[in-house]
Amino acid sequence: MRWTPPGQDSCFAVWSAYCSVAPLARLVDCASPNVITWRSASLLPRLTTLKVFLERVLMQYKAPPNPQEYNERVWILVRQVPQGKVVTYGQIAQMIPPPVGMEPQDYKAFGPRWVGDAMAACPNDVPWQRVINAQGKISDRPGAQRQRQRLEDEGIVFVNDKIDLKIYQWQGTDQGNESRQATLF
Repeated sequence: MRWTPPGQDSCFAVWSAYCSVAPLARLVDCASPNVITWRSASLLPRLTTLKVFLERVLMQYKAPPNPQEYNERVWILVRQVPQGKVVTYGQIAQMIPPPVGMEPQDYKAFGPRWVGDAMAACPNDVPWQRVINAQGKISDRPGAQRQRQRLEDEGIVFVNDKIDLKIYQWQGTDQGNESRQATLF
């Protein structure tokens, strides 16, 4: 059984809480004692407890239980994304069931990151350029410009550095997104 702070139902809830206090937590971690002012001093014990808990949770979910198997499942799905379509990290994660014993809401929080890790290690035959973030953007990292160029070469149009997911998002293996040649009759 996992420890959760009072009033928290899951690691996902704690992660959400952490995200809302993360800037303050960084301030408390990095600042000299003279910089800690007003309420930050009263939050220090709670932030420290939260930090310790999150470090434990993040280590527990740093990678899937069987990373190679998970990566293979990701790559199989990404290989099915047709040219001229894109898919999000979270969308791929939703197509893969959570590992046994993992709460669905925890998987929802960590699964997209695992997909990103899988894509960072993908073999050459995986069309890595077709996986983007949930905002319809290419994540800022080395290789982002090359990814954009490859997508543009496939006919995907960017507007303000964004891809319109309503137009270009692949809907999955059972949605019949395969390109079809027009018939004459």
